Amino acid sequence: MPRVTACSTLTFALSSLQTALEHIAGYGFDRVEIADMLTHTKHFSTHSSRTVDPVAVRDLLERNGLTAIAANCALVTIYQDGLGFEKLAAPRQSAAEREDVRKAKENLVFYKLHEPRQAEAYKAQALAHLDNLAVVGVPMVCLNVGRRAQMQDPDSELQAAATVIDEVAENARRRGIRVVLEMPHVWQLYYDVDRSRQMLSLVNSDNVGVVLDATHWHTSGYDLDDYVSFLGDRLWNV
Repeated sequence: MPRVTACSTLTFALSSLQTALEHIAGYGFDRVEIADMLTHTKHFSTHSSRTVDPVAVRDLLERNGLTAIAANCALVTIYQDGLGFEKLAAPRQSAAEREDVRKAKENLVFYKLHEPRQAEAYKAQALAHLDNLAVVGVPMVCLNVGRRAQMQDPDSELQAAATVIDEVAENARRRGIRVVLEMPHVWQLYYDVDRSRQMLSLVNSDNVGVVLDATHWHTSGYDLDDYVSFLGDRLWNV
């Protein structure tokens, strides 16, 4: 019988990391996923990695008797005039979202990995994130790619994304970290099972697996048994 073995800090999206960890430990969990979506769940920033104190995060985990088994932190940035990166408002996901969160979501930039300047910015941000995760001792990281709403040439954009992910995954391997992609993800380039299969076929690194999100399965309604069978030992987290 499947059972829940860890809790994500995303559950406490409007709380500090300390508060989130205290609640998670209080509910009896001993394992946790650290999340950060930039506009909310501000628990381990990738946008301004120098503001993250990984030693302090490690100490917080130890103080609460928790082990971080994964990180799910959005590799995105904030729109700036003159930078040349296009912003894309993220969808409202809850009626409970605060006004400051909704406003922040209007100025998100999701990197287009087929554009060289954006790909380099993404990789630099990813490397800083990996360095921080290595200090904490997080063994697995979920990476994101471009957005479906901005996709114009699916095949070439997926190929470009796979090339970038391969490079980041090898850097992650050197730090003892495994990479997972959340596929399918209804907002990203691999928005359905077919695109997810395609993406996995384009990735060369064996340090890349898949994490399944039940929300995206429920939304897109794909055949779960068939997809899990296809993934086999590439399914690393749920």
